[in-house]
This record gives sequence, structure tokens and C-alpha cells, in this order.
Amino acid sequence: MSERTHSEDCECDKPEIRDSFKEGCSKEQIIKCHGEEFWNSLKREGN
Repeated sequence: MSERTHSEDCECDKPEIRDSFKEGCSKEQIIKCHGEEFWNSLKREGN
């Protein structure tokens, strides 16, 4: 996978926080952490 921008304070990368979300990270968290382009690529892949 190509290099992507990533926020240092991404809650989703902390297992203890990530595990507290039944459905995984929210759209808002993913966009905050990885950017909207990353979110759109996930949607295109059907995840």
C-alpha cells in the first residue's frame, strides 16, 4: 500500500480504544486519522 498521511493522535490505532467500538472505528474517526481519500478508497473496495 502506498504511503498515506496519518494523524499521530489516531484513537483507532490504540487497541484498547479500537476494541471498545463494536463496529470498529467510525467514519469520522477514520477521516480524522487517515483523511477522506482513505475513507473513499475503503468504500470503493466494499469494506
